[in-house]
Amino acid sequence: MTQSTIEVLSQAKELLRAGQKQEARNLLDKYLKQNPQSEQGWWIMSFAVDNPDQQIQCLKKILQINPDREKVRKKLEELTGEKQFAKQAVGQASSKGNDPHSPSKSKKTSPLRWIAPLLVFGIIIISLALYFGYRYYSDSRGYTQPQAISPQSSPTNQSAGLPPTWTKEAPTLTQTPLPTSTETPTPTGTPTPDPNATRTPVPGSWVGTRAGMYPPDFILKDVVTEEEISIRDYTGQPVLIAFFASWCPYCKSDLPEVQEVYEEYRSQGFIVLGIGVGESESSARNFRSAQGLSFPIMADANRKVSDDYLISGFPFYYYIGKNGKIGFVNRGTIRMDNLLFQLKRP
Repeated sequence: MTQSTIEVLSQAKELLRAGQKQEARNLLDKYLKQNPQSEQGWWIMSFAVDNPDQQIQCLKKILQINPDREKVRKKLEELTGEKQFAKQAVGQASSKGNDPHSPSKSKKTSPLRWIAPLLVFGIIIISLALYFGYRYYSDSRGYTQPQAISPQSSPTNQSAGLPPTWTKEAPTLTQTPLPTSTETPTPTGTPTPDPNATRTPVPGSWVGTRAGMYPPDFILKDVVTEEEISIRDYTGQPVLIAFFASWCPYCKSDLPEVQEVYEEYRSQGFIVLGIGVGESESSARNFRSAQGLSFPIMADANRKVSDDYLISGFPFYYYIGKNGKIGFVNRGTIRMDNLLFQLKRP
């Protein structure tokens, strides 16, 4: 996948997140005319179209290109209601040359498409009514509105993207005073570790989960080779740590794109380390095989490593530069333009 291809698909995803389906369809329509064999392009188009028949045609097109895409086959079975969807049937349906986003198909409009906007509108009205009612009640009783928490006190949020699949509930705001932070500040001086020592301990004051700090070390076993892997093994190389869960839909759509970037830049020393949070070795192996991944995958069954890295949702990424320090933290769908920018830096 070339840089322009990655940028086009990333732009289409951004449009979908912003609710601009028509713009996403127009962009993907032009792209698929030039790249009709792009599985990822047809997959994103299946989310951009509204008509179920159009979605089915997109999925059939993917199976025509690659009949072994199980997640596509499962989604197709859900849409069609068929328990078994034969590969031969997909090929015959796809060979008719039907365009899944043609005007003739788009005439069929499901009445259910209006339910979601009405629900959102109703929620907004109710929320506004509750808010102004609370303000009126507070003002009439002489209450003072609590001050908003400064953005500096919230965890680092350096990524946009699809909302992550949360594993922990967000804490409820109370009037209890915030505790004084005990986190050791980032050192002012620049450490100069020995580049030839891959296991040289890093002082604790330099280790953390923020950009500019050294990431916490760990030792996990590769689920395929059973070789023990540590982040310190790749000193001097750019590393992307990808925390995932096998049940997370965003991980299933994200990591194949990361795989393509890995294949393009691995000759330059780029390495990706996948860590399955709460996964057994067998489930992590099955996920690696199903998604067609070739970079090392490890299982963090007891969640010790994910706790050290403060993982709060999936997918969750840490990029480590050649200097061994954290370049950026990405919660949710990864920003490919940010990753490519870091990889092209000297």
